[in-house]
Amino acid sequence: MTRPKAQFNRPASEQNIVLASQPAPQFSAQLVERLHALCPLDIDAIDGAVPPEDHLDERDADAEVPERTLNFAQALLTVAHWARAALNDWQRALTKQDILAELDALSAQTSGLRERLATVSRDVSVHLENDPRDVADALGLFLRDLARARDSASQMPGRLSAARYRSWVAQEFTIRVLRVCQRYGMPITATARNMGKNSSKAVKVLEFVGGAAGLPRSEFTWRDLISAARAAAPDLVE
Repeated sequence: MTRPKAQFNRPASEQNIVLASQPAPQFSAQLVERLHALCPLDIDAIDGAVPPEDHLDERDADAEVPERTLNFAQALLTVAHWARAALNDWQRALTKQDILAELDALSAQTSGLRERLATVSRDVSVHLENDPRDVADALGLFLRDLARARDSASQMPGRLSAARYRSWVAQEFTIRVLRVCQRYGMPITATARNMGKNSSKAVKVLEFVGGAAGLPRSEFTWRDLISAARAAAPDLVE
């Protein structure tokens, strides 16, 4: 019997996630076009100087945008959506202990379900549209996400003042954006100089998406946040 292709392993940051607490935000067409222009090519993941801002919008308006480029922009805007919701929800946020307890419980339940699915008999699986082993594999990826989430939550301050919470959101936002950039082949370089000229693509992406997310920062601040993110998230490499 041919195993059906798994349908559960799409990265969460590329899904059209709409948080219940916030309506889907509207982002400007100019922002989307700038993100399209910054998307690394499949054959060119070399980070060099970013074209001046007045050239980022110079493109053939009638040219079809590749699916890879659309997905790159969508993934980044999903992170911006998360940051907007997080900034608006800080007063209603759970305590650090509550978050860790929920993540631990969810991890235990997911692990148990994964182990059970791995032992489903063939006589049962032939009647299912999705092979339980594929679902178990997908849950393994989800468990990895839960582990990352716990590492992130464990770094949250115990008492969430508005300033400290915004600082944590900015750090987590930076990590999430850089993971998208890295997945699409963009080097995570922290370069900002000369009023935006010769700044790295990663810095420019953070500047554009951060402004839309309600986290306006200078390129020099984003440069420093990239360095901090690389220290906090070992999977981010330059």
